[in-house]
Amino acid sequence: MAFADDASCDIDIGNTHIDGPCVFTPRKDGSFGVTMQDGTSFAGARELSLDIVGKRAGTLSDSNGRNLGLANRSSTDAACWIADEASVCVRALEDPRSGQKNAISAAPFGDLPRVVTGRCHMDSCWWVRIEEIEEIGTGSDDIPGRRLLVKLSHASSEMAVEDYDNVPAPDADIWGDPVHDQYFCSMIRPAVLTDDQGWTVLPLPSVFGATEGATNIYLDLCHGHAERDPYEAVKELGYDVAHEDQSFRTFADLITP
Repeated sequence: MAFADDASCDIDIGNTHIDGPCVFTPRKDGSFGVTMQDGTSFAGARELSLDIVGKRAGTLSDSNGRNLGLANRSSTDAACWIADEASVCVRALEDPRSGQKNAISAAPFGDLPRVVTGRCHMDSCWWVRIEEIEEIGTGSDDIPGRRLLVKLSHASSEMAVEDYDNVPAPDADIWGDPVHDQYFCSMIRPAVLTDDQGWTVLPLPSVFGATEGATNIYLDLCHGHAERDPYEAVKELGYDVAHEDQSFRTFADLITP
């Protein structure tokens, strides 16, 4: 089941322009669907869908089965996909172009792909290979941050480990198929989108065993602290997040005080 997020849409179909609050539903491999919150149709169709078919390219169609053509992602505005018959721009409610000052600066993402150790514990290790990173939104004035869409692969291995600081890199043939995850880089609510499609806040500077892997990935994506001890790194960075469990169903909830 895909989660749905409140968003802002700016859509052209033929000579018709539609904009305003919408519902964004991400799907496998970066595909997505959108519906307008006020029920406005897209030339008679309730939903528009974009199905990824290649790098920065997807097929745009509507829920009535009409094919609107091949859409390419804009080179100047990553929120927009442009086809011959239509264009679709979808943004978080807080426009990433608004000049918002984020608590975590928009630092370069570094060389890709790269491998990050998730966690090694009791003779078992897992890793992620980060292949693509894209900033797809920002937080709010009260909860500033950067929303990242990350394409990565997972690998795991059972092994006898004597030195957890020097674990050998995984073999090439054990990597799984790429998936997409999302992280929110924020000093106030650092969070990861979990398997149950809700946002879970990492209670930094506390790092529990179960959150060590997610914290390692978060530090690499948001601070460039690859392969550093997460227990020490979060203290150095000055995190002070409430320790009680925090989870939010939608991104809009996550960035609301």
